Amino acid sequence: MGRPRKDAFDEATDLRVLRAAERAFGEQGFRQARLEDIAAEAGIRRPSLLYHFGSKQALYKRVVQGAFLKLNEAFLAGATVQGEFPVRVEAITRGLVREAGEQRYLMAVVMRALLDRSEGGQELVETHFLPLVNTIEAFVRSEGDGYYPEDFPVRSAILQGMMTHIVFAATGHMDESLWTEGAQTVRLTRSLLLGDRESRETDGE
Repeated sequence: MGRPRKDAFDEATDLRVLRAAERAFGEQGFRQARLEDIAAEAGIRRPSLLYHFGSKQALYKRVVQGAFLKLNEAFLAGATVQGEFPVRVEAITRGLVREAGEQRYLMAVVMRALLDRSEGGQELVETHFLPLVNTIEAFVRSEGDGYYPEDFPVRSAILQGMMTHIVFAATGHMDESLWTEGAQTVRLTRSLLLGDRESRETDGE
């Protein structure tokens, strides 16, 4: 017999579980997070959670996929802004920074998945993070002709910028001694992709 069709209440339950899972996986990691605790925070019992998501691994997969989906949507929103290349880079950067800042626990999940292969997130990173980096790199190379030398390390600049934003968000902006100029990450990314001259011109507008 097939699984019953979800109603509106079930969809709301899914969202509560995902929010609770984001916090648990972000703070504790995959291995330490307990389904019982996630279910309790979502206001349900463990069997109900498993009914909705099947397993801890399946829930973790949904959380990681959701994190990269939000980042991808932020990139697409910025890339489709009308204007010259610097304007679009600005929109993409601010969109990614804003998304990272609003999704602290998701960014912590992403960071854990990038660093800890044992959590089972490495395959998800390869499936979702690398395509996003590839997409941004392709955009910069195709649209940014003339803004940097031909041998400019575009991919390295993108990775440095993205990882800075992810780590900044994942740490919760708590370590002021480390992030003394956290708000300058947008300017740093502009400098990496557009060159310092272009960054100064944009700041002066």
